[in-house]
Amino acid sequence: MKYIFALIFLIFSIITFSQEQDNEIYHSEKKYEYTKFDDKDLVKMKTELYIRRLKNEGFVINKNQIKEYKFDINVSNEFKDKNILSFNLVFSFFDTFYTVDLWSPKIYIAKKKQWISINKINPEYDKLREAIEKLSFDEYENDVNANF
Repeated sequence: MKYIFALIFLIFSIITFSQEQDNEIYHSEKKYEYTKFDDKDLVKMKTELYIRRLKNEGFVINKNQIKEYKFDINVSNEFKDKNILSFNLVFSFFDTFYTVDLWSPKIYIAKKKQWISINKINPEYDKLREAIEKLSFDEYENDVNANF
C-alpha cells in the first residue's frame, strides 16, 4: 500500500512539475568558423577583450570556469530600480570553429522580490531576450571580426 501511495505521489509530482511553465531553461547557441585572418589564439584574445568591454560598460562578470578551451562566465547588471539582469555565457574554442552559448537569462524584479526566467514561454520579455542575444552574439561577432 505504501508503494502505491508513493507511486501516486511521484506521478502527481512529475505532472505538476511538467506543467509549471517557468521552469524551461533557455539556451541558444551560435557557431562561428575561423577565417584566414584569425585563429584560435587570436579569437580567445579578442574574446577576453570583449569580456573586458562588458565589464567596462558596467556589467559584473563572475568566472564560473576558465580553461584553455572554454570561458564560462556569468554576466549580470543591476539597474537603478534595483532590478537585476543575469545570464551565463560559455565561449568554447575548438580546432576548426568556436561557439557561444547563452544559458538561463533571468531578471530579478525588485518590487516583486522574484526571479523570472527570460525564455520563450514568457513572451512579455521577448524584447529583453532579443537584446541579450544581440549583446551575446552580434556584438561579440563584431568585436571578434574587428581589425584593430
